Amino acid sequence: MIGSLFAGISGLNANATAMTVVGDNIANVNTTAFKSNRSSFANILSQSLGGSGGNDIGRGVDFWGTTPMWSQGSLENTSSPTDLAINGRGFFMLNDANGGRFYSRAGEFNFDRNGDLRNPDGLVVQGYPVTGVAPDGTLALGSLNDLSVPGGGITPPLASNEINAEVNLDAGSTVGNTFTSTVTVYDSLGNNIPVTLTFTNTGVNAWDVAGSVPASAGSGVTLNGAATIPVAFDASGQLTIPAANVNMAMTLTNGAASPQNVTWNLYDASGLNNNSLTGYASPSSTTFLGQDGYPAGSLRGVSFDENGVVDTRDHASFVDCMAGSGATMSDTWRPSTLAVRRRAERKTARPDEVGLSINPGGIRR
Repeated sequence: MIGSLFAGISGLNANATAMTVVGDNIANVNTTAFKSNRSSFANILSQSLGGSGGNDIGRGVDFWGTTPMWSQGSLENTSSPTDLAINGRGFFMLNDANGGRFYSRAGEFNFDRNGDLRNPDGLVVQGYPVTGVAPDGTLALGSLNDLSVPGGGITPPLASNEINAEVNLDAGSTVGNTFTSTVTVYDSLGNNIPVTLTFTNTGVNAWDVAGSVPASAGSGVTLNGAATIPVAFDASGQLTIPAANVNMAMTLTNGAASPQNVTWNLYDASGLNNNSLTGYASPSSTTFLGQDGYPAGSLRGVSFDENGVVDTRDHASFVDCMAGSGATMSDTWRPSTLAVRRRAERKTARPDEVGLSINPGGIRR
């Protein structure tokens, strides 16, 4: 009689615990990144001093424990750009004030007054600062550190050191025909200076090029130390002269550092023609202009892309780190996750546990 009562009571106790697990899953239906638990049960076996027999009766059931359900939670849009979620495997890495390391799937973050990205417990999100951007968009990363985007003061400008221009000069042009292309560069004070390159046809597949800046900014531009330099193409329209990158020196009179030397990239690091200047039988045109400088600015916004890169925006321009268009590298970060989204992850209770669903529209209700 006592054995039968014990077996029944064990079932009540085990299922009462399981109901607690279900209640916990339901209670956390709106908890960011919550992972529901599944209950497991085990049979209590019977054994006598004489050993086990073929007709032994079990002694009831035992609550064996819980198993977290590590399935991907649903992603929901929120009104906060710093609400993040991991799409797939991985964890956010966070540090406390003593340098202790923590891992979390909950991406409910906010910037504090010092510009540190923190969770509600005050732990700082860890990330890799971007120290450089390759021409193909590949990011060079520094050491893991606190993810911080200081927002006070003015970001100093960066003077342009190089320009890239994709220009085609029409092979059908006649002597005396001209074509101009203007690229904006920045001086040491952050002034934007339009530099005009004027190409003048001097013969078959032959041109001269000269540079100029407005009189309000400077007194002249030299290319490899000369006022003009020759440009020549072979029978395939490929550049043969000049045979190396061109040094463009601007004499400035606006108070900025002078002369300002800017490299015009015509060849890659291995010395091969990068095909940015061509002489095909097509109307003369400019398809791309770029440079690596930027003006002074103050932080106006922060955004996260789906690759986990934190982009900052200032009043002068939007910093596009992935395109490498002059990002302020100290303010560009890759969070320590495989991928992040501007969303908050939710984990609902199992469908067989509760008939509830999550309403979109925010991380808090």
